[in-house]
Amino acid sequence: LKILLMPMLVDGKVIEVHGISKDVTQMRQTEKIMVEKSRFLEVNAAFVSSLLENEINDEALHETFGVIAQTVEADRMYYFGADKDRESGEIMISQMVEWCSNFAEPQINNPELQNMPISKVEEIAPLIKNLPFTATFSTLKEGALKQIFREEEIKSMLLLPIFLQEQLFGFVGFDDCKVERVWKEEEISFLKSLTQNLTNAFEKREA
Repeated sequence: LKILLMPMLVDGKVIEVHGISKDVTQMRQTEKIMVEKSRFLEVNAAFVSSLLENEINDEALHETFGVIAQTVEADRMYYFGADKDRESGEIMISQMVEWCSNFAEPQINNPELQNMPISKVEEIAPLIKNLPFTATFSTLKEGALKQIFREEEIKSMLLLPIFLQEQLFGFVGFDDCKVERVWKEEEISFLKSLTQNLTNAFEKREA
């Protein structure tokens, strides 16, 4: 509320106070969205600049991941590479880069997240079709992914695929370890644009 109070004075003493209050919730929400969009644009520009100026590597990605994750208030941001097993043809995923806030335990040295068959976590199959994946702990059925949520204390997850030559090359992930958040449309759109920039950088490196 925005409140305006006006005193009524008689002989120098306040005998009454008249007030007007106005609900400014919508205005504050609009202001917040504008600030977020401005911040998203700044981070996106800095990310593109970093990709253009530096050789893409794990150290450079870790630095930019920290800025991006804090901008969208994520507790963990990471990149998994994806490769097909030569013998079985199975898609294997491995965590390559990770940034964590103080609310998340690092998982970069977790051996279970290296050379893991993507079929083990069947829920994230949309990534293979170049589609995003999002989930919260309470909506997941019991299985390997929910166990990962439990072990890593994840409340909410967003995964965005990286495709090269019409194949899954990897994916970028965001975890919230505090609340079961529903990712806003503006956040997903912003993160998709960053993922596309990362895809372009990988394409350039591969070429």
